[in-house]
Amino acid sequence: MEPTNSFAGRHDDYAFFMAHTDEPAQCRDALLRALSHLPPGPIRWLDFGCGGGEFLASTLPSTQWHPSDITLHLVDVDTVALQSAVPRLAPHAASIADTATIPAAAPFQIVTSNHALYYPDDLAGTLSSLIALVAEGGTAVWTLGGRENQLCRLWLELFQYAGEPLPFFLAEDVAQWLARSGLTYRTEVVPSTLRFPDTAENRDRIARFLFGPRLDRFGLEPVRDTLSAWRLGAEIIMENRDQCFVLAR
Repeated sequence: MEPTNSFAGRHDDYAFFMAHTDEPAQCRDALLRALSHLPPGPIRWLDFGCGGGEFLASTLPSTQWHPSDITLHLVDVDTVALQSAVPRLAPHAASIADTATIPAAAPFQIVTSNHALYYPDDLAGTLSSLIALVAEGGTAVWTLGGRENQLCRLWLELFQYAGEPLPFFLAEDVAQWLARSGLTYRTEVVPSTLRFPDTAENRDRIARFLFGPRLDRFGLEPVRDTLSAWRLGAEIIMENRDQCFVLAR
């Protein structure tokens, strides 16, 4: 019940993606809207799949909590990313714990996951564990792409090309689990745009960012070719729509 995808060895490719998309800003604004009803005061916050902490670092200064009131618990399998996240987030929290696995207990007023729920081995077990950690009166906010996200579409097309099932989960899988669980939740569509100069090098960066070690299933060339579907002039432009799931206890 931990995020099994690590960006170790491809941090530069991840940074390229982050530099050419407004997805983090759009997801940050959706998260702030989802948390706006919570009162100020001491807050315990768990972030599943925190990466290098960039997303939280951009979000926390705009929340209603003073850093002295915030206790963070960071979860990620990428130890290099965690080592970056802790000092990056230190100015925004009184206390930070970091681990590769979801804690077994201790309730949190906020449980977030931003584009990390693609990767658990056991999605149902992971979601059950995260929900169990939401304190009474707390909120869980999970954002990820589905079939309306063009990067997810690229996943689907390339693994189909390789004759393999998609090894990742999508927003539709989270929605199905929530429907079976009987939990009350709402969703918000989060639009974003990925735009970058169309060069072979940049197409390869996106390929490595998306597929990581699984790229050896089919190689770079099919990814380069498939990206042509989003070529507009001298750029690749992908208009995406993610799903933000908001669950209040």
